[in-house]
Amino acid sequence: MTNIVVNANGTIKGVNSAGAATPGVATLGGMIYQLAVLGVRGQADSAINPTKLDYLSLAEDREEKIQGVANNNGGVANISFTSPVRTVALPFAQPAQVVVPDYFAAPSIGYTAGTGGTPTFTSGNWATDLADAIRLLHLLQLNIEKNPLSLTLVESWQIANSRAPATLDAELTATVKIPLQSFSDGLGGWRYVGLSPFGNLV
Repeated sequence: MTNIVVNANGTIKGVNSAGAATPGVATLGGMIYQLAVLGVRGQADSAINPTKLDYLSLAEDREEKIQGVANNNGGVANISFTSPVRTVALPFAQPAQVVVPDYFAAPSIGYTAGTGGTPTFTSGNWATDLADAIRLLHLLQLNIEKNPLSLTLVESWQIANSRAPATLDAELTATVKIPLQSFSDGLGGWRYVGLSPFGNLV
């Protein structure tokens, strides 16, 4: 899959064939999985989430496999993201822009958005980048050339209850399954990376 340049300082990293973290080789599935892990950890941190907001959930099933996905030996991550959002009106025939606020207090989860490269997620916060990544995965899923196995990884993507001009005028509901690959960490444990079975982004 085409590399995703997520940010300049390597907050989101891919892994090489040995399972070692390697900046610059992050894929879409890996980005979604890593942002979900970081977000769930942030929700559990009372220092950055004192009001205990809970818009994101992650459940990992090590026995589940997605039929036809190569290297899916680490199970499946089931992610649900339901958050208030701000929709941005754009000229006709352009896709609607959706902004998801970072609902954690500074320093949030330590994620820095992208600054260059193609393609790059540059929204400025982890929550919008997570939503954008899931939306992109959904668009790839609908393309038969990218998804010849007819996989349904994004089970739902919905923006509802839009009532402009309120600042947060809608609600996002998204559920997604990310196939995982496992690697030995060399210390008797395992590392997991999200896979991207829908081919190149270009």
